Amino acid sequence: MPILAKQDQNYDYTVKQVAVPHPETGNKSGYFMNIRTDNDEILGWTSDRYGLVNNADLLDKADGAFEARGIDVTRKVIVTEGGAKMRAQYDLSGDMFRAEVPQVGDTMAYRLTAQNSFDRSLRISFALGLVRLICTNGMVTMEKEVEMVKKHSRQVNIGDIISDDALDNALSKLGDSVNVYGRLAQVELEQEQGLNILANLAKGKVISEKVRESIAHIWNS
Repeated sequence: MPILAKQDQNYDYTVKQVAVPHPETGNKSGYFMNIRTDNDEILGWTSDRYGLVNNADLLDKADGAFEARGIDVTRKVIVTEGGAKMRAQYDLSGDMFRAEVPQVGDTMAYRLTAQNSFDRSLRISFALGLVRLICTNGMVTMEKEVEMVKKHSRQVNIGDIISDDALDNALSKLGDSVNVYGRLAQVELEQEQGLNILANLAKGKVISEKVRESIAHIWNS
């Protein structure tokens, strides 16, 4: 039986770094404990090069980016490992961010995912992709198209990850990807022919490698 991680939606807590002294000399060791301030739980151990980003700051940046563009979203936040890991899903609302591919019975929608951690397991990242509804069994899968990633460091700036220009460019690329899905769905091909065409399109920089992988995954499923 699989072990399921305990989940909750309480993400709005702060984490601080507390220096760990050398066990023999009591001098600086260069290591820190990342401690959750509302319950004093230790979420991770890091070096002095590691920079913390609190969940609320990360999500506030995403919230503000969508609000500034008048984009309605539905947000779901999941926290696991006692607060050590956080993942959030933003499903974009409206016909502008939804596309039908009737030839294969698919509906594509836009989703932004954000993640963060305090135990070095996850980098700070925003990923924008397509949510695909598989009509045969009701499952939902996401194909990542654009990903913005930063490692935790003292110099990390959230604004460098999800800047206004970065989000606008990502949305534009995602729109192009939807068009690619739709056009390819109208063409009758043998599977091997289609995979070869995708490889050539990616090689010629017509589509990104992520788009190629996403389409190939659908064709092979």
